Amino acid sequence: MKKYFHKLQSKITICILTFVIIPVIAINLLLQLQLENQLLKNTDFAFQNAVTNVNNTLKTLMREMGVTLNLLSTTPSLYKALETEKKSLNDELKTKISIANLTSHFQKFVFYCPVDFIILDRQNTTYSTYYISNPDVWNTPETAYHLKNINKKDLNYTYFSTSMKNLGSDSNNMVLCIGKNIRNYKKQYLGKAILIVDEEKLFRILQSSTLYQGSIHLLCDENNTIISAQDKTLIGQSYESYKNNNNYVLSCSLYNNWNFISMIPKKLLYKEVSYSNIFIGIDITLTVCVIFAIIFILHSFLRPIQTLKDLMIKVEKGDFSCQFHSSSSDELADLGNSFNHMTTKLDALFKRTQTQQQKLLEQENEKERFRYMILQSQINPHLMFNTLNNIKWMALLNKDTPVANTISSFGKLLEKTLKTGDDYFTLREELEYLQEYLQVMQLHIPQKIILDIYIRNPTYECRVLKMLFQPIIENSILHGFKSNKTNPHIWITIKQKQNILICSIKDNGIGIEKKNLATIYHCREESAPSHLIGLNNVKERLSLFYGKSADMKILSLPDKGTTVIFHLPVLK
Repeated sequence: MKKYFHKLQSKITICILTFVIIPVIAINLLLQLQLENQLLKNTDFAFQNAVTNVNNTLKTLMREMGVTLNLLSTTPSLYKALETEKKSLNDELKTKISIANLTSHFQKFVFYCPVDFIILDRQNTTYSTYYISNPDVWNTPETAYHLKNINKKDLNYTYFSTSMKNLGSDSNNMVLCIGKNIRNYKKQYLGKAILIVDEEKLFRILQSSTLYQGSIHLLCDENNTIISAQDKTLIGQSYESYKNNNNYVLSCSLYNNWNFISMIPKKLLYKEVSYSNIFIGIDITLTVCVIFAIIFILHSFLRPIQTLKDLMIKVEKGDFSCQFHSSSSDELADLGNSFNHMTTKLDALFKRTQTQQQKLLEQENEKERFRYMILQSQINPHLMFNTLNNIKWMALLNKDTPVANTISSFGKLLEKTLKTGDDYFTLREELEYLQEYLQVMQLHIPQKIILDIYIRNPTYECRVLKMLFQPIIENSILHGFKSNKTNPHIWITIKQKQNILICSIKDNGIGIEKKNLATIYHCREESAPSHLIGLNNVKERLSLFYGKSADMKILSLPDKGTTVIFHLPVLK
């Protein structure tokens, strides 16, 4: 029996059977959620019915307003009044009386609601059925915006909501307006006609669609400005500044882009299901207790699994000396023993492989370093010998300042030449080295050697093999200009094409014969004459450090100069 309870599978089975209460809590929570969802679904359904009622009633009101306005704007007597040119104040007064008499016939009840009219002529002179205290009201941005919309729709209806103060009255009451342009039979523009309905009509429409006692209904225009509400103080305010998180908000767009919004206090909405809070509290308490119990029990037998996981992470990082220790006799202990056996074998295999790789690496590094030292030593003594010889003769022949300059340049050359560490120079360092070298080697030729450097694309921080260009410059000076060449000139051009660095070194020296050029390409290092040692050294170093990703070409004709072209990979 004791052995049975040591099995990991048995432990997990007992935990699942013991804490079967968790599904019961989940079912209770789901039932509670279903009840709330059903309540919200019923509320949404009732709201959609209210929206349908508001939308249909509002549409009927708009249609009757449109019919009334259309009859007024197509009356011949209105055309005659607006077409008459007003040459005096008396003419304007006659027009005002005529329009007042005309609109009085149409100032009946529209859908059980009294209406007012505003008539504007071509010059926006206002004729109205109510007193206008501010005749310049149509020059304000608020009214100009509405007039622009009416002009845009021309003979189609334009609906908008505004306050009576914006229409020239002293009252701040909100009104619903419908406007259109007036054109005669010849389609000539005569003015505008606007019909006005008090906001009280909209309020009655909203009042007939209450969902809950205490809920708040709002009617907003396309800019979310409240144009009708049960609380009159809200009219004209922005809905965004009024809404809060304490209400359940339902919103729907009406046919004319207005929004019908119903806000139900959450406390009122969930009043019918408040008794479920007791069950929620019980469910939460039980759930917390169950979670703590599961954590406490599972931790006792999941701790070895976490320990084994941590040891595996160490093995992944290369530590094969770690071992798993367990005082139990279940499957985890067996797994730990297998893990210990595996790490022991891996440790032995890794040490053996590491030893072999270390030996191979040391041999390869020693071989490459030895070759590099040999190749480097072929340049340094040759350079120092020639330089010291030049300084000696310069000191004998000239006892002046150039000696100091030459010694300074030579010192810089020695510093860069004997520098250990990295095998590469940046382009900037390599070109500075060439300029110092040319300063020293200038003594070989009576005339000044001109060095021109052209760099097109690459940055000066691109890296190239150390002292790669120096042997080429040396050959140009010692062999290309050895016959007292007049106007000796060396051009260095460097450009980048994709990931390839193209370096060209050209001189105007005596050039190389075709047969000698073939000798340069094919002669072996041990049989090469002294003037070819530098070139062979360059070829060997290119092969050693770049492999097949770099090459060198030599182009030359007798008396036409020599050009050496390098193709090197771009190294940052």
